[in-house]
Amino acid sequence: MRNKCSIFLAKQGILGTYGGSRIIVSGTGSLLRQKGGTSSNPNYMKVGNRFTDDSLIVTDGASAISDFGGVTLGQPRSSLMVEKGASASFPYIYFTGSEGGVTISNGTLTCTTAFSMAYADGATAYNPVGNSNNVFLATGPDTVVTIRGPDFFGTGHHNTVRVEDGAKLTQNSGLNEFMSQTCSSRVLISGAGTVFGKSDGVIAVAYRTSATDGVFN
Repeated sequence: MRNKCSIFLAKQGILGTYGGSRIIVSGTGSLLRQKGGTSSNPNYMKVGNRFTDDSLIVTDGASAISDFGGVTLGQPRSSLMVEKGASASFPYIYFTGSEGGVTISNGTLTCTTAFSMAYADGATAYNPVGNSNNVFLATGPDTVVTIRGPDFFGTGHHNTVRVEDGAKLTQNSGLNEFMSQTCSSRVLISGAGTVFGKSDGVIAVAYRTSATDGVFN
């Protein structure tokens, strides 16, 4: 969508019945909006719900928003990209599978309620098995990412967060577990002007709640 337009989605699931599908929202004034849902029953845009290699791309000053819901990345290599002055704001962003990716490149992303790199879609608990090899990348001096959520990494393993080349990522959620339940995951921060921080609380990389608990990192 390269001219100014708006698309409103009322149902969950946005991509086709074959792998490698893409939705591209492009151009200043263009808007993708996920409507419906409630705070107790969110309505998700499911990228890679059944097939691999699906993607949602917001670019060139366009916007994507959700009323009560957000984005889930399911099947392998599902991805969300916000780039080139575009912006996205979702209450929730969940990786529900493995090998997924979120890339913010000189764009703005706001996640207002919860974010997890390993989450069991539709369940009340985090995935007990854990999703692996997911990547979150924030890059470029015009990138601003604000994320709220008590358990950034979830119970996944071998997941990576990269903040680089002047990007700014802030997480706020008070006392939170961050990396405390994950295994072999990492945060890489590099480049002049790059900021990775928390507006409140602490970052727990590994901890024990009792003498019998294991240390995960």
